[in-house]
Amino acid sequence: MLNQTRPDLNSDYPDKLLGLLREVDIPVPRILVADDTRSVIDLSFVLMTKLHGVVLGGRERALTDQQLFVIYAAMGEALRRINDVTLDSFGYIGPHGVWTPHPTNRAYMSAQFERKLTEFCTRGGDPALAGRLRHSIAARSDLLDAADRPRLCHYDLHAGNVLVTPEGTPQLSGIVDFENATAGDPLMDIAKALYYFTPKDAPKRDGLLAGHGTRDRPDWEATITLYRLACTLELWCWFAQIGRADALSALTRELENSAGQGLAH
Repeated sequence: MLNQTRPDLNSDYPDKLLGLLREVDIPVPRILVADDTRSVIDLSFVLMTKLHGVVLGGRERALTDQQLFVIYAAMGEALRRINDVTLDSFGYIGPHGVWTPHPTNRAYMSAQFERKLTEFCTRGGDPALAGRLRHSIAARSDLLDAADRPRLCHYDLHAGNVLVTPEGTPQLSGIVDFENATAGDPLMDIAKALYYFTPKDAPKRDGLLAGHGTRDRPDWEATITLYRLACTLELWCWFAQIGRADALSALTRELENSAGQGLAH
C-alpha cells in the first residue's frame, strides 16, 4: 500500500510510530520503505504491507446486534493491547517522539483544554461559556490523575479505520490510520471511539467497553464524560475553522450542558 505522507512529518515518522506496535499482536501495516527525498516520485511516500479485508463501515448495516457486539469487543481488545504500549511522557506523538511533552496526564490535558478554549473564543465562541467550561473542567481535573503512565492511544478508532473479513461473521483483520496517535489516557481513546455513537449503537458501545475492560477503572463514566468535552471542543474549533457554521449550534448546546457538570464532584 502506497501512502502520501503528511508534509509536516519526515519519512521516519510512520516507521517510528508503527515500530511501537511491532511487539503487539494486532494487525497493523508494516513499513517497507519511507522516502521524503522526492527522488523516486514527486511526493514523499510510505510503502506499507497490505492488510487484507474490507472496511467495517461497509458491512455494519448487514450485521446483527450480536455480530456488532462481537466485532466491537474485538476492537476493544485490540485497543487495549495498543494502550499497553507505554511512553516516556504525555502528549501528541510527532516525528521525533512526543511533541511538547508533559510529565502528567493532568498537565497535558489542562494545556489541551486551555489551548482549545482560547481557540474557541478566538473563533467566535462565547467567552462567558468558555469561563464556565474552565470552572467545570477544574472541578473535575482530579479524574485526570488516575492515568499515571502515558500509554499509546490510537485516538481515531472507528469503523472507517478498521478492516474485517469480507464474508460471513466478521473477524478483525486490520487497524489503520495512526495519524492522531497520542501518548495519553486509554479512557481518552475510548471517549473518542464512542463520540459519534447514538442510542441505537448500544451493541457497539457495549462490545467496545467489554473488550477494552473500561469498566474496571473507578470513575470511568465521569472520566469519559470529561474527555468527551475535549472532543466536542476540538470538533467545534475544527468546524469553525473550515466554515461549517451550520454545525456549531448543536455543539454549542452540548458545551453548555457540559459547563454545568462536575461542579459538585
